[in-house]
Amino acid sequence: MKKIITAASAIVGVLALALMSVNSIMSTSLNTSAADNLKKQDISYNEFVGRINQSDCGFTISSDVINTKNLNSSSAPLSGSAVTGFQFYYIELSRWSSGNGGTDAPIDDWFLKWFDSSLAALRKNGGSCIIRACYTTDNNTESPEPATFAMLQKHQEQLASVICKYPDIVAGIECGMAGQWGEMHHGRYVGDNNKIQILHKWLTLLPDTIPVGVRTLDEYINYVNYSDVYSSKYKNKTVNGIAYPEQITRTNCYEYTFDDEIFTRIGIYDDAMIQDENDGGTFYIISRSKYVSFVNHQSASAVYGGEFSSAAGEFRTERTTWLPLNAIPEFYKTHLTYYHGGNAAYAETGKYKNGGYSTRSYSSNDEAKNMAAQYATWCSELGSGMTYNTEIVNSTSVKYYYGGWASATVGDELLSKLSTDANVSADLTAYKGKTVAAFFEDHLGYRLVLKESYLTEKVAKGGLLTLKGKIDNTGFSNISSDKVTEIILSDNSNGDNMYVLRTDMNASSWVGGSSNDYDMCLSLPEDIPSGDYEVYLRIASENPNRNTNEAGCIRFANSGQFTNQVQASTFTVGAGTVNIIYNPAVCGNYLGKITVN
Repeated sequence: MKKIITAASAIVGVLALALMSVNSIMSTSLNTSAADNLKKQDISYNEFVGRINQSDCGFTISSDVINTKNLNSSSAPLSGSAVTGFQFYYIELSRWSSGNGGTDAPIDDWFLKWFDSSLAALRKNGGSCIIRACYTTDNNTESPEPATFAMLQKHQEQLASVICKYPDIVAGIECGMAGQWGEMHHGRYVGDNNKIQILHKWLTLLPDTIPVGVRTLDEYINYVNYSDVYSSKYKNKTVNGIAYPEQITRTNCYEYTFDDEIFTRIGIYDDAMIQDENDGGTFYIISRSKYVSFVNHQSASAVYGGEFSSAAGEFRTERTTWLPLNAIPEFYKTHLTYYHGGNAAYAETGKYKNGGYSTRSYSSNDEAKNMAAQYATWCSELGSGMTYNTEIVNSTSVKYYYGGWASATVGDELLSKLSTDANVSADLTAYKGKTVAAFFEDHLGYRLVLKESYLTEKVAKGGLLTLKGKIDNTGFSNISSDKVTEIILSDNSNGDNMYVLRTDMNASSWVGGSSNDYDMCLSLPEDIPSGDYEVYLRIASENPNRNTNEAGCIRFANSGQFTNQVQASTFTVGAGTVNIIYNPAVCGNYLGKITVN
């Protein structure tokens, strides 16, 4: 029989009275001498090499566009694989737009109920999603939106009325609606004023826990300058020692940060990541280093993600942004959270992963030779061992061959560059010798690895349990959404008798690439039965009713054998399985054992 200290009683009966200290200190190792009176737990602290699918970061699950023209009042809500894991819900609203074959009208109630039921199923299954709405998913319709801007904003309001019920599972909104693909270009309402109003509508209608991404840097800049908040609080004023200018611009935006959530919630979704110096128009003429600095501070509280461009091979033969020693450190600096799983540019069209070839023509044989030599130098210096070759064709053309990230390896040079250029302190050596492709795929978003765990060996009823340890976040980003952390005591591996103690540990502060010490002291309940207990750390979302959503708890990326009492927790890898530290019976990650007497 389970005996769980609920969130409310934990706060009153345990947290307020008994939580002595909880510290999360980044980048320093645990002082072992401070743990002399504790027992180091017999746990595998090795990082599993392979993907740990979390519910709110990584590759979004590829699924078809939600085309409202193919639905009606008898259509069943999404189910099966469409409501598990991390989803990208790309909603095409042309049914209610005269700009793309529909009729200008408010969204039907049956669809809103369909959408609501689909999100409810996703929550039940412990998943989460990125959402973008639009009126066309191609470049054939020049003005796909309704005839009036008021109708577009009505649609925003209707969608927001549903999304507001699910702040715990909506990881972010990609601010679309207008233009082709909902990317704010080639449409009726893609002028600066319309873009500002669309973004403002999302930011004000949705809960402040849901970040909103924009497609370009200018969309962020224009919104800040338009905002009453900037005009009244920052414009030509000194705030917290920072003198703010008349306007935020492309060239100075990276210098200024804001405390106001109306600004900190704005992220970037980039459909041409690492394509060229400008990411296909994402940030225009600002230098790449300044743009990366800007995204670094914005994505700490919002999300950064998107896809690679499938543009022509020149971007992989005459540019260096995509080569591993440039790209991988940048992903840590930008806190890369997610990648659209349905986009083929990474693995197929763009050849970023598997490689390919491209032929480029030049004005002379000398230019062709010089470009071929330059390409060879780039690949040699920045390719992490990536295979490459060049061939002069018809005197003035070069056929470039590139092996892609699957042919490059994680070596000392890349690890050193991550440490010095991206300030990575987490232990990444588990991937040394593995392919850059595998590293990229497995480190999207956060990736937590328990590196040390010390516990009080024996605790009296009502006594203090001390927990010290270290958790590395080897992933690119921090945990972007709010999470609750709970220490769980279970007297057997099936979770039949559990005590759940809420803590104030801030797991969201563990930025990508960081090493984080924790040190906490918890008072056990007076009525806890004597015996042996397994100790777990649960990190989970909390729904609006303040109930922990156990189905979407974070899984640590430790692998190996643990104590005999711990229930086997297997993770499918190809045709086989491995043991991981996460125990689904209690929805927590194993920290060790204690005895209560």
